[in-house]
Amino acid sequence: MNFVIIGCQGIINFQNIISRNISAMQPAILFCCSIKAGEARNVISDKLTIKRTIRTFDENSNNRYFKLDG
Repeated sequence: MNFVIIGCQGIINFQNIISRNISAMQPAILFCCSIKAGEARNVISDKLTIKRTIRTFDENSNNRYFKLDG
């Protein structure tokens, strides 16, 4: 299983979280800032880490819509 491809699809789907669940009157941004899937050449990694950040103008929106670990 190639976790890089799965992770990339997940990042694309993150954009739907904002567009489908948050009102346009409450701006929010979800950034994927880092993707790491191993360091060896020609090896499909068995682990993928995506680091993200979420920004809203309203702290209640942040807590209501985005309950993420870590």
